[in-house]
Amino acid sequence: MRIGPLARSWATRTATRTATRTSNTRRTAPAPSTLARRAHSDIAAAVAELDSWKTSIAQLIQGRPVSAFTIEPEQTVFAAVQKMVAHNTGSLAVVRVAPTEDALQVLGIITERDYLRKIITQSRASKTTRVRDIMSEQVVCVTPQHSVGDALLLMVENDFRHVPVVAAATESSGSGVMNTPSVGCGALLAMVSMRDLMRRVAADHQRQIDYLTTQLRRLAEVVVDDASQ
Repeated sequence: MRIGPLARSWATRTATRTATRTSNTRRTAPAPSTLARRAHSDIAAAVAELDSWKTSIAQLIQGRPVSAFTIEPEQTVFAAVQKMVAHNTGSLAVVRVAPTEDALQVLGIITERDYLRKIITQSRASKTTRVRDIMSEQVVCVTPQHSVGDALLLMVENDFRHVPVVAAATESSGSGVMNTPSVGCGALLAMVSMRDLMRRVAADHQRQIDYLTTQLRRLAEVVVDDASQ
């Protein structure tokens, strides 16, 4: 049976339309644009830096006055409490000027807890008791090179809320913290509290959340633009 020219033309057109439909069905999504790839890269970088526990202590203590957080061992406990109240802090580093250099050497630390446990509960007179008599001599310190996470972990493990930051001249242990009970921690740079550290963590997290939100919105706009092309 012969197929005429008209039938042959109809069959050709039908086959072409079928092939076109199949091709359209199998078409893949367009490749992401340069903007989309850049947005993905920015978000990945931000997520990698999300751990604000890695923030260094050096960043935390910039511009912080050392003298506001120190007292000499011969001063009275009453004077120490007055200074803590004046500067809204819960601890003071007990220091002396190092004989060979113009630096403050940490001898101990006096805190609100020391005052409550060693003065109030024992009915001692704060105006006649010397700081050296009630200070904690087992001082654990960190250096500017250590991280916020190091300091927080140290506080949680040892159940205290304040830690001196000292110059990194003293030998440090493998954990990155120094414990020199008899001679102090070396040259004092600042004092930090658990509240200081948690405020920094919260502020860093908020900045990172804001940044990631902005980047995700940009990425969504880019994806919509790519899909419409």
